[in-house]
Amino acid sequence: MDNLTADEHLAIDVVGDATAIPFKDASIDAILCLNVLEHIQEPNALLEECFRVVTPQGQLFITVPFGLGFHMCPYDYYRFTEYGLRYLFEKAGFTVIFIRPLSGHFSFIGAQVRAVGLELWRDKSLCNLPFFLLLGVIIPAFCFCLDKLDRKRRFSQCYRASTLDYSCYCVKSA
Repeated sequence: MDNLTADEHLAIDVVGDATAIPFKDASIDAILCLNVLEHIQEPNALLEECFRVVTPQGQLFITVPFGLGFHMCPYDYYRFTEYGLRYLFEKAGFTVIFIRPLSGHFSFIGAQVRAVGLELWRDKSLCNLPFFLLLGVIIPAFCFCLDKLDRKRRFSQCYRASTLDYSCYCVKSA
């Protein structure tokens, strides 16, 4: 927060801890939480707070990574399966409307190949530009395109297990 400009500070409405949300009970209609849950040491605390502040029939939309590598280290604590997510949401009191994969096998493979390409690129002695373009750009792009063509399998059990991310939509029942 210290490196923000004065104008950026003025644009911030609320600063607080996600596990102690500074709002009254049942005062928020909807919460959007994108790729945050894996960075919270106690994810139950965040979901309980979301449940507390959301109105009856309020909505919670969350995305979480599954097949992505570490990021924002050392504050990357978890990867959740759809079963773990369902358990956490229901334990907090939410009704799960859906938990869906945001990608499938091919995007998962492409992301892994891209990670290898980027790692090799960092060590210039192991990777030249054509090799990097193949591993870091061309193969991942091709895999992403294949994933789009494979949407008919999107909700198969195997496909769900090799996603990069999940999207989750829950409501607070009255």
